[in-house]
Amino acid sequence: MPNDSGSSREGQMMLYQITVGDLTYFKSQQWSLTNHCFLLLVGLLGARQLLAKPIEAWELAVLVALVACVVIAGLTLLNKLQHSIVVRQARLDAAREKLGLEFYATWAAKAKSTEYVHAVWILRGALMIGGLVVCWLLFQGA
Repeated sequence: MPNDSGSSREGQMMLYQITVGDLTYFKSQQWSLTNHCFLLLVGLLGARQLLAKPIEAWELAVLVALVACVVIAGLTLLNKLQHSIVVRQARLDAAREKLGLEFYATWAAKAKSTEYVHAVWILRGALMIGGLVVCWLLFQGA
């Protein structure tokens, strides 16, 4: 079956546009997930406030375990989303190569600066530091 160059280009362009949309979605999901994890961590601090003072050791242990669960689950999901982003970025690179010299020349008009710190590392760090701070506050009797 002969390959029509016009329909092939349209197909690549459609793949490119869908992939850009996917990237936007996954990146926004990373931020949303981190925000929800922080809400859960704050909720655990609030639960600490509702417990009688002083709290039992087992209650503190349960709260700390829940903090660990929130942080571990958040990091796991951030990593899954990051993997999806890497896959989509590879697709974009492949699609860009097939869209022709004119598209590629336009794309390369200005070189992107090197990204030394990816946003996902900031989100991971914030989540881990947030978990540590919440644990510290739980031990302080916040």
